[in-house]
Amino acid sequence: MALSLLPYILVPFFIVLAATALVLRFSFRLGIVAVPRDDRWNKKPTSLLGGAGIFLGFAASYFILCRPDLYDGMPFLLGATGMFLTGILDDKFSLSVLFKITLQFISVLAFFFFSGYFNLSGAHFFGVIFLALLLWVAGVTNALNLLDNMDGLACGIAAIAGIFFALILWQAAYSFAAGVLFGWLPGAQVYIALIICGCALGFLFYNFNPAKIFMGNSGSMFLGYSLAVLALSAAFSAKDIFQVVAIPVMVLIVPLFDTFFVAITRALERRPIYKGGIDHLSHRLARLGLSDKKVTLIFYAIAVFFGALAFGYSVRPSFIIVAVSGAGVLAMGLSGVFIFKATSRLS
Repeated sequence: MALSLLPYILVPFFIVLAATALVLRFSFRLGIVAVPRDDRWNKKPTSLLGGAGIFLGFAASYFILCRPDLYDGMPFLLGATGMFLTGILDDKFSLSVLFKITLQFISVLAFFFFSGYFNLSGAHFFGVIFLALLLWVAGVTNALNLLDNMDGLACGIAAIAGIFFALILWQAAYSFAAGVLFGWLPGAQVYIALIICGCALGFLFYNFNPAKIFMGNSGSMFLGYSLAVLALSAAFSAKDIFQVVAIPVMVLIVPLFDTFFVAITRALERRPIYKGGIDHLSHRLARLGLSDKKVTLIFYAIAVFFGALAFGYSVRPSFIIVAVSGAGVLAMGLSGVFIFKATSRLS
């Protein structure tokens, strides 16, 4: 059974390899480039059009591999397309924060509406729950966008999250709640998670340090949206209320914690939360003497650790997993405080 799923990783991997190579050839002509600035980590002009290769790889792979489930995933693909186009516009024209968030909400609403389950009049969900789900998808989308601040970081984390969501959804694939929630079959969710993993791994070939191309906002918003929706599927396949919250948070702990860290530290320093900067955890670890590669690998290890705990907890909930997870989160929090104080003294 496992071998039969390999094409869902390998096909997007090779398509993204080819598509990104093509994008690299003409991206500078379009002027979608990250030039070195004080609030950016890159030291040379680098293309921001990598998201096009990722999105093309996903769309092509989905239409090739998921023909039986083609219609079931269309609402997801509609929202994903909206996020991708929003990112492209932002990379090219630097949209205002309000306009960008508005476009993101429209994309998420399109997914919810056309999925057939969410009735915007409130017949199925109370408004507050619907709003919470809407904010979750938009929040995770932007969390991964913020994490895209060092070569290979967001892309690698997306690949790790994709494979763990695939595992979690596979073992719970045919539970009624997971399958009916968005009006699409459980199998489609597993396949999409694997395709996301394959796309991210294919792009990582070009994006790992030293990066030849960046995914840009188009790539990070597309991947963030995809992981947020998969997280909802995993949550609604959970066996109890604690799993509903714990499993998505554990798999996405790296982007969520980094966003929380940046929000708190910028608030303490009275700086706008939404503006770019080189004050993320990754940047602060680099300032303490670690190489960019080592920093990235540390975050990969954290993502794998919590992803494995999430998978174990989805299979068989236990107090030991809860205790280890809690200790891990506490360790991350204390480390964040130490890193913040240590780097503040260097300023």
